[in-house]
Order: sequence, then C-alpha cells, then structure tokens
Amino acid sequence: MKYVLVTAVVFLAVVAGLLAREGLMTKQSFMKLIGREATTETEPAPVIVPTLGGSVGEKLAAREKELDAREQTLGEEAERLETERRELDKLLADVDKKLKQIQGEIDTQDAGQATKLKKFAQSIAAMDSKKAAALIGKLEKTEDAIRVLESIDAKKSAKIYDEMDDETRSRITQQIVGGK
Repeated sequence: MKYVLVTAVVFLAVVAGLLAREGLMTKQSFMKLIGREATTETEPAPVIVPTLGGSVGEKLAAREKELDAREQTLGEEAERLETERRELDKLLADVDKKLKQIQGEIDTQDAGQATKLKKFAQSIAAMDSKKAAALIGKLEKTEDAIRVLESIDAKKSAKIYDEMDDETRSRITQQIVGGK
C-alpha cells in the first residue's frame, strides 16, 4: 500500500512537471486545481490532456511498468517472508514442546535416580565401613559417591571415608574442594 501511494505521488509529480514544462499547467490553473482560489466562472474550465511526446511518454510508461514490477516483486517477497516466519514459529513451538517433554523425562529420571541413591545410602549406612568404602569406590560418578556420603550420618560417613582407598578418597576430595 505504501509503495502504491509513493508510486502515485511520483507519477502525479512527473505529470505536473511535464504539464508545466509544456505550458499547460500554470500557477493559476494549479491553484484552481487544489481549490485555493475561488473561481468566478460558472462553468468549469475545459481539461486539456496533452499527448506526451514520444520519448518522454515512453520513458514515463516504462518507468511506471518498472515500478509496478518492483511493487509486485516486493509483495511476493513479503508474502514469502510471512510464510517462512509462520513456518519458523511452528518449528519453534515444536522445539519448545520437545524441550518440555525431554525436561520432564530428565526430571523423572533424576527422581528415580535420587530414590535409588537414597536406598543405596541406607544400605551403605547399615554395612561395615570397609565394605561400604569398597562399594562406594566402585561407583562410576564421583558425584553419586558424594551424594551417598552426604545422606549418611556424619560419623558413619567419616568412618567410610577413612576406609576408602587413596585413589577414591582423592577423587572425592578433589570433587568436593575443586568442583571438578
């Protein structure tokens, strides 16, 4: 719509310029046209439509066709971009949905793992410190070993820690101190 208006204004300005150049548009006729000067005539002045000379008229018509083609291209491009935006919005909604689904599955798994670790910690707390240290040393994740030790009574946890081999104790200590 904006381009149509701009095109129309440009067209009218070119026509007015050509009319003025040919002497068919004077200040007085322009003022009458826009209604700024009262006319005393009872009949409207005859409208003279000049025939634009070959090269100027042809150039004007060619320019108008070019502008129409540009306007059509811009309209098609705007429509294509709008379609792509709608597709991207749909994809984004699908990604958000999948992300929520994955987060729900992770939360479920985390809850299940926490329950397992809690039961494991209860079993470890009931064991002999040496056997408990050996089992904790076999855990793949140092974070799990730390969680088990944290969920046990502090005195029992200290006894188990003392019974651990040097490598396991070092791993746990580094994780607690350095967060590695």
